[in-house]
Parts: sequence; C-alpha cells; structure tokens
Amino acid sequence: MATFYVDNTLHPAANAVGTATAGGADYILLDDAGTQADDEFNGYGILITGGTGAGQQRRIVDYDHTGHPSGERWAMVDSAWATNPDATSTYEITVGCDGNSGASEGGGSGGAWRTIDRAMNAIAGAGGGGHRIYVKDGRAYLETATVDTAGQTGGPVIVEGYGSTPGDGGMATVDGGGVRSSGITSSISGGIYHVFRNLRATHCTASGFDMPTTQTVRFINCVSENNGANGFNMGQDNLVLGCEAIGNGGHGFICVSSSTFFGTVFVHCRSRGNGNQQYKGGSILLVFCTASGLANNKQAVAAPVTPDGAILINCAIDGTGSTGATGYYMSLGVRQMAINCIFSNLNRGIQAVSTDLNRFGRNNLFFNCSAGDMTNFVSDGGDVLADPGFVDAAAGDFRLAVGSPALRAGWPGHLDIGAAQHPSRNMIGGPCQVGVQG
Repeated sequence: MATFYVDNTLHPAANAVGTATAGGADYILLDDAGTQADDEFNGYGILITGGTGAGQQRRIVDYDHTGHPSGERWAMVDSAWATNPDATSTYEITVGCDGNSGASEGGGSGGAWRTIDRAMNAIAGAGGGGHRIYVKDGRAYLETATVDTAGQTGGPVIVEGYGSTPGDGGMATVDGGGVRSSGITSSISGGIYHVFRNLRATHCTASGFDMPTTQTVRFINCVSENNGANGFNMGQDNLVLGCEAIGNGGHGFICVSSSTFFGTVFVHCRSRGNGNQQYKGGSILLVFCTASGLANNKQAVAAPVTPDGAILINCAIDGTGSTGATGYYMSLGVRQMAINCIFSNLNRGIQAVSTDLNRFGRNNLFFNCSAGDMTNFVSDGGDVLADPGFVDAAAGDFRLAVGSPALRAGWPGHLDIGAAQHPSRNMIGGPCQVGVQG
C-alpha cells in the first residue's frame, strides 16, 4: 500500500504567477515582480498556463534571481521544453509538479504531484488496492480527476482532502470552471472500491461527482454545489455520509436502482436548492437527512423505480418558498416507509401512485401540507399534526427548538421526530443527536 500527495499551492512570491520575459531550450525568464533570492524556486513545479508552450509542466532545478548570463530571474527546468516559452508565455509556480514521484509532501523530485488526475493514474502502477491519495487544500484544482483503476474489497483507494496536515479534515476543491463537464468521474464501471473524503466539486457543466456506472463507492463529508446537472450522479450500492448537494441544476443526489435492498445508504446528508429532486433512486435508505429549498412542482425524495423504493428514518423535509412540492413520492416498488420524519410546508407530504400494504409509516409529523398529508400511504399511528418548531427553517437549521411537539414523540418511545442536526458542515466523527433534548 502506498501513500501519495497532491499539492497545487502557489509559491508565495509575487512573481509565482506572471508572464515570462523570454525562454530557451531548458529555461524560462520570469517576470520582474518581486525580489527573490537565488534558489528561491528550486524544487517547485512550473506550468505554462497560456501563450507559447501552453500546457507544459516542468520542475525548476536552479533559480538565479540576478547575474545569470541568459538574463535576470533565470529558472532552469529539469528537462527540455517541447516548445520553448517566450514573452507571450504565462506561467504559475506551485509546490507540486506532475513530474515528481508524489511520495511525500512539499516540492522536489520526491515531492507532491500538482494534479489529482496524476495521482489517479499512478494507482495502476502501484497495484490497485489499499492506497491513499492526500489532496492539499489551498486553491481550486482546475481539472477533471478520473478513476482509472479499481481498489479492492478489503483495500479501497482513499482520496482525501486536507488542510495543513493529512487527516485534519480540510476540504480540497475541484472546480470545473464552467467548461469541464465533471469534477471527479470514472473511466471504469462496476465495483471500483473507492472512498472520497473531504472533497468539493463545483462549477461543472454536468455533474460534480459523475460516476453513474460504478458500484461500491463511499462519499464522506463531500460537497457538490453549483453544477449544471446533478450534484452526485452515482451508480448503485454506495454509502454517502455527511455530504451536501447545493444549488445544482438537476438532482441533488441520484443513484441507480440496486438489486440489493438498501443499495445506497445516505446518513447525515443535506440536499437543498437543487433544480429537480433532492434525492432520487430506488433501493435507498435515508437516515438523519434533510431536504429544503425544493424546486417548484418537484419531489424532495423520489423513488420511481423498481424493485424497491426508499425508506426514510428521522428525516426532515421542508418546502418553504416552493410551490407544488411533494415531500416523498413513490411510484413502483415495494418496501417503502417513513418513520419519525417531518414533512412541512409542502403541497403533499407523502404520495404514492397506489395503495400497497408495503407502503407505510408511523410517528411522522405533518405541517401545512396543503393538498394532503398522505395519499395512498398507510400510517401505523403516532403521527403528529403541528408546527415542528424548527430553530430556523429559513436558514436551513432544522434542529428542534425547546418545546417542539416533535421532541420525544418518535418511535420507539422517547426518540424525537426529525433529523439529526449540526451547527457546522463537518458532520462526521461526532455523536449522533436526534433533534435537541430541550
């Protein structure tokens, strides 16, 4: 098992980003900003971002700020350019370089890579399973990172963002820049045995996390927001923990129906402000999840496929600000239920296309569902019809305020109705809390 590092952090010098004044076969003259000392950039990566030679990446092996015969701010690179840079070439100097080994943090030949995709490519040569890729936060990764090699059942590949120290929970961002279709995707199908942790995908023209033909993926503490299509476009048999889908043009979370009951499980997830359904798929289980900012005339949770629908336990769905929205919609399939959930400010709370004894719930709270609380859905009792008393639904805070009728009204006795909530976005690692014990 190997550990790899990715770091595209800029060197702090003023001319770490600039336009070259000239270039040659194995060097580039940086712009005239800053007063760096000799060797200041040694070991750092340099990428030609535009102009002549754009796209080339090298490592600086020697830097002379003054006094070099070829000119001021002379930077020699580790191998000859395919196309020599010139005065039209723009560049940036980063800690990581894809010509490094990726084996350690920092710069130098043994240091970090510049791109996540370079690390993904290395998994094949490293033998597949049990490897870890640490991706340093600092600035956005303007790329599409593609899974090329599957992990293994007992040794998944873990791709994890971090701040200053691996494991500290910092979040790394992959930014599509409005031109790339996805942030993280896969070139292979089936069971890929990957874990994505502390990663954010944004500004993609399609889906932030886009892997609809894969299986056995875990998403932990990830965010997908402001993408053109779906937030998380998944295959089947996945685990989604503490993730958020925000403001995407399509669905928040969507997964393929599975032949396995509970094929995809969502725990402590939030979906809000997406343009279609907030959660969609068959054979899914939602526990302690929330949905808000619903699209007009859409369903927050949609289970329109066979063989199985969705089961909701201790979830909160609020339609404030939307028109014609349904909380939980089920079409075909069996084993569909809702227990200890809140459905508030909706057109319909729960709606099924037909009555089926396998579609039932209990101890749910309904409030202000103008067209009906339940349609073709059987309740086993314990329901509450009252304002849930959220702390601040308009701000997306669905904790239960002191005195809420949902407190200790759940099943089995003394559980609360509603979703476990949290003051911050980092939802993994702490104790589960169902509502607020007033």
